[in-house]
Amino acid sequence: MSKFLVAQEERNQVEELFKSCGQNSKGTVNVEQFEDALTKMKIKLPSALTRELFHKVLRLSRSRENELLDKNVEAELVDFDSFLEFANDQDTLVQFEKSSKVVFREKPFGFWLTFNPETNKVIVDSVSEKKKKEILLKSELYEIMDEKQEHHYVADLLVEDSEDHNDLKELYKILDEMTLPIQMTFKHEINRESLGILSEDEEWKLLNSDVYTKRVKKRQKDVEKAPVKKETIPRHCKYCPTPGTWRYTIHNLFENENYAKINPTFGWISSWIISFVMLLIAVSTVIFILESIPVVYHQNEELFTSMETVISILFTVEYALRAIACRNLYEYFFALENLVDFLAVLPFFIEQSFSLTEDGGSGAAFLRVIRVMRLARILRILKNPYMRAYLIVLQDTIRLSYHSFSLMLTITLLFVVVCSSLMYVVENGVQDDDGVMVRPIDDYKPTHFTNIPISIYWCVVTITTVGYGDMYPVTWYGQLIGALTMIMGLLVIAFPVIIIGGNFEEVYDQFQKKQKREERKLELEQDAKINSVPFSKVQDYFDDLNAHINKACGQSDENFKFFEETDVFAFIDEGYDTQEKIVSLMESGEDGLFFFPKDIQQWKLFVLYEIFGRMHRSTDKSDPFERLRKALYQKLQLAKPLSPRKSSAMLVGG
Repeated sequence: MSKFLVAQEERNQVEELFKSCGQNSKGTVNVEQFEDALTKMKIKLPSALTRELFHKVLRLSRSRENELLDKNVEAELVDFDSFLEFANDQDTLVQFEKSSKVVFREKPFGFWLTFNPETNKVIVDSVSEKKKKEILLKSELYEIMDEKQEHHYVADLLVEDSEDHNDLKELYKILDEMTLPIQMTFKHEINRESLGILSEDEEWKLLNSDVYTKRVKKRQKDVEKAPVKKETIPRHCKYCPTPGTWRYTIHNLFENENYAKINPTFGWISSWIISFVMLLIAVSTVIFILESIPVVYHQNEELFTSMETVISILFTVEYALRAIACRNLYEYFFALENLVDFLAVLPFFIEQSFSLTEDGGSGAAFLRVIRVMRLARILRILKNPYMRAYLIVLQDTIRLSYHSFSLMLTITLLFVVVCSSLMYVVENGVQDDDGVMVRPIDDYKPTHFTNIPISIYWCVVTITTVGYGDMYPVTWYGQLIGALTMIMGLLVIAFPVIIIGGNFEEVYDQFQKKQKREERKLELEQDAKINSVPFSKVQDYFDDLNAHINKACGQSDENFKFFEETDVFAFIDEGYDTQEKIVSLMESGEDGLFFFPKDIQQWKLFVLYEIFGRMHRSTDKSDPFERLRKALYQKLQLAKPLSPRKSSAMLVGG
């Protein structure tokens, strides 16, 4: 069908609609009928903006440049041709007025106010049906003028000494005492983001209420927290010195495995140093193990001694450089991970400082203990980024399993005490003439269960299924208790272990998903470098949605996010790692609901699908006003073009 025929069909549909709403054959409507016509065309505008739009179309039809404020607008009429001409004239864009003056001649005024502590403004929270034609929801009450033509700025009428400046009682009192008529000035910002709330869209009203509640809770938490002064200069860790100094460079070379990303010129040295230290730890550990074999040690004693000397000196130099370059030597030295490093280099100097014999005396025994301390070097492996990641998995598992560990420990202690006490009673035997406890059933051999602590040792060995065989019952009732101890012990330990295993599986699954997200992130970054039209990142898409919600709900805190990072990860984990994939999912309509991530709150999925999804869903071909609706929103600057990847269709806020 040609464009001419499409335009003619659209004109006929608008003419028919205006005739129906205006109840006349001319296709003219008054302001009330005009609002009804817009509603039937699914053009969502609040009553106050509809009246202003009516004025603009009316001025076009009468070829007037200025609006006659004293004119009785209720009696004026506009025809469908003027409306079509106004909407289709895309060469001249128009904006709604940013303020309005309303004269009140009776009380009550028909609106309710609230105070926004983030912007320090008094906002119209709700409006009566009668006043919706004049007052826009979410407008700022800016100025009041009484019958004496005296101007009162609302900001000056707030109670300054009240908590959070949130006391509107004084303002209400002043308004109540003023003599009518009163003129009030309201300021408002009309944009595509706020259009849904201004039009009192049911979904947007629910979202606005939810955002307001979450903002209040967030502010309460922020007030409870002590203010923390943020450093403007990024540091690698709390021991990192001031950036730009030689100490900062040395610290990062020895401590920061990601220094190559920050300083490509010298950062590669950091990777070499850390890898070399790991190699020294491995060699030192192998030497320590081989030294325990007498034949190997005696054949290579000089080699082992020389290698250990070199390794110890290198460790000492490395530790000294890290200590010199740290921010606070006292805190750095007594930190657990650094104290281990100190203990790892200490044995070498103790051996060199004392002349200890190898004759098996106390000096040799002390030397063996000191040498064992060299194994502390192996703990340095935990500083490796790869090992640290898995250590975090273990820490998270223990944290989640805290109650399971407590349960297992409590039940195990009770079980061990009871079983060991019973075994002591039945296997203690009798005392012979020498005062030794013997068991008559075992040829009067001394009993192993001489006291309860020793019986506890037997019980622990039994329930852990180790079974050394050094202690065992000989009486039938002792054997019965032993059998019950083995069976019940398995159950006592198994139940908490199952819970802990489940927690580990959950944490490790999240760890693997995080790794996949990082890999996919690198792929998208690589795509952005080589593709002229790169895929849009999911994070950027949800950042735009959060900014849209904050602006629509009057939220000035950029840190407030309706869609949180966990929600973004839920989509990425399901394979929706680009904006295009999410948009395609929402465009598929109700059939796509089954494929939305299950880990996201149902309320957030409702907001995503119902509010933002309808912005992307395909145009209803049976809707004759689709093109006209988009053209009008574009004319009023209430629409935003979609991504170039999609189409030239418009996104409308609401």
